[in-house]
Amino acid sequence: MLGEAKASVKQKCILAAALFMPAEVDNFFSTRKGAGRERERLVQTSCRDPAGRTTAARRRGGGVSEAGYIVSLDGERVGVTDPDGEQTTLALAELNGVMIETNDSGPLGADVWWLLFGADDRIAVAFPQGASGEEAAIDWLTGLPGFDHEAMIMAMGSTANAVFPVWRRVPWSGT
Repeated sequence: MLGEAKASVKQKCILAAALFMPAEVDNFFSTRKGAGRERERLVQTSCRDPAGRTTAARRRGGGVSEAGYIVSLDGERVGVTDPDGEQTTLALAELNGVMIETNDSGPLGADVWWLLFGADDRIAVAFPQGASGEEAAIDWLTGLPGFDHEAMIMAMGSTANAVFPVWRRVPWSGT
């Protein structure tokens, strides 16, 4: 049964990426050679969590308190301490992408998660909406050049299991 649930979450993630990425992300890849391959890689890496952390859809329920997560931003890195005291950090210079993941556990569960991807395109830091100290981090993230505010608005109105890409670092082309 658990395997079926994982497959279902992954299938929903891939479906959401396929639906939302063309409008929000294709602009980043449209002028580059190999854009289709890179876009496919983004879909695949954003829909799995090789670092072994649980996805937001699996974190829901269980009495997770959003305020139990503490987000810090010091100008050089963003850090998150979860309710168990586990800390994760990401250097802001290594931030490669931002997605918002929603699930159907609200209003009783943590149903909106901010996922920050590192230079290796893996989830480096994740925190729920409502985390302590989130305001400074979200203000900084929404100020990134090319941040997709429309996708963020769509995410905030979602009550489904979905993923919304809101920012992707544009690789420097040297020209």
